[in-house]
Amino acid sequence: MCYFDLAFTNPIEVIDSICYQLDNPQLGKIDHIVGTGISGIMLLVPVSIKSEIQCCAVRKSPGYESSHSGATVEYGNRKRRIDRYVIIDDFIESGQTVNRIIALMNQHHPHSRCVCVIMYQQDRFKEFDLKYTEIPVITLYESVHELINMRKKT
Repeated sequence: MCYFDLAFTNPIEVIDSICYQLDNPQLGKIDHIVGTGISGIMLLVPVSIKSEIQCCAVRKSPGYESSHSGATVEYGNRKRRIDRYVIIDDFIESGQTVNRIIALMNQHHPHSRCVCVIMYQQDRFKEFDLKYTEIPVITLYESVHELINMRKKT
């Protein structure tokens, strides 16, 4: 079993659960979803299509991953403004990845704001070191499994 097993075995339920959270009125208007690495980026396009929210890929640290464009933050139209975004990833181990994404987004889009982090694989909430403590973190593991079980019954 790989660490982002749910995205491979039950992608529709993971995508539906993420989209349900993106519809939460408490988050306000979200104009981009952001991911990094294979575990975040593999869901960006289908979630973007279903939710009709633009996506943005943040590359791993420079030197770790090469790019034809050389860009660290890729989102298509360079003139497009990114104001409020949600980070999608499998889980948070130490908080370094989320902190790095937010720092890079702040560097490239100083006016932008992360409104939430959605984790689809994390089965428990644990302590980690987020520099940006005002950002809510939502874990979807239980809700994804509830949706899987519900759909198996029908």
